[in-house]
Amino acid sequence: MNFKQILIVSLTFGFALQPVLAMADDSKSLSGFCADLDSNAAKLQIRLQEKKDELNEARIERQANLQTARDRRDELLQNQRSKSDKERLQYLNQLKNKAKTTEQKLALKEFEATVNNLVLDRRQSIDKIRVQFMAELDQIFLEYKTLSDQNIQNFEAALNLSLSKARNDCAANKKDSKVTFLQNSKNDQNKFSQNQSHTNAIEQKLKQLTVNREKAINQIETDFKTAAAKATAKLQTFFR
Repeated sequence: MNFKQILIVSLTFGFALQPVLAMADDSKSLSGFCADLDSNAAKLQIRLQEKKDELNEARIERQANLQTARDRRDELLQNQRSKSDKERLQYLNQLKNKAKTTEQKLALKEFEATVNNLVLDRRQSIDKIRVQFMAELDQIFLEYKTLSDQNIQNFEAALNLSLSKARNDCAANKKDSKVTFLQNSKNDQNKFSQNQSHTNAIEQKLKQLTVNREKAINQIETDFKTAAAKATAKLQTFFR
């Protein structure tokens, strides 16, 4: 499950109220509403727990998928680097076979050192960006989890207050018990949904983080190619 799917699970948490809000519809009398309040409240608690379990399972699945993706990228990167090392060594060996004069051999030795340093610098720079990206990505997910969990806790607390008031109103035989509960519950749900607006900011942070990573890596690749081309041009002057 990806992050967007987890956002959807979180956003639908508030709608766990829907099956229970039906108990306050116009077809039920006040006495029927009050008589069923405790049993329906118990159903609501079960429904809310199911939603929390669903959200937790989605988070666990996301974390597992994220780690799998990271492992695959690490493996792919290592394979690409191993292949690049072999190709570079093969190319250098071919040049060594062509180097006949002392000047050519010295130039080739300088070229080899330059290219190896460029490759090392590029890899270290990319690895640094990847580590930083993963750390910031984890921080964004943690930030989202903290905000989402707090919103859920606030939602449950507000809902419990609404249920408590409904019980007290029913005990006092207040005629507006049902209407008040329905309105309070809807307000609780609407407030939950409004507070989930932080998900939009989180998604924007994810997008910007990815853009920044790609921009930084592209710059590293550009700098590497420029420096490698300069070293190659210098070497070629000795092999004309």
